[in-house]
Amino acid sequence: MFEIRIICPPERVPAVTEVLRAGFVTGTPREYSSRDGEQARLYLTVELADEPQPEAIREAVRRAVGAERLRCGRCPSCGWPFNDCSCALHPDA
Repeated sequence: MFEIRIICPPERVPAVTEVLRAGFVTGTPREYSSRDGEQARLYLTVELADEPQPEAIREAVRRAVGAERLRCGRCPSCGWPFNDCSCALHPDA
């Protein structure tokens, strides 16, 4: 079990939570304001899933980052062009 902290715009919290729940067994998310008051701090206690579901993770990431970002030709996780990236997040993975 470990804790993940993510800082993101408040409107992205539901999408980020969905992505984490697709890849991990999660506890109850805790949300606080960032120090500057502009962002949200999201904390989740997580464990690795017994049977990871790669397709569920990919679909959750696609919804979270939006189709435009995926169409740019770069992996939203690592920033490398899709044909050079080893992440499992792009549409052809």
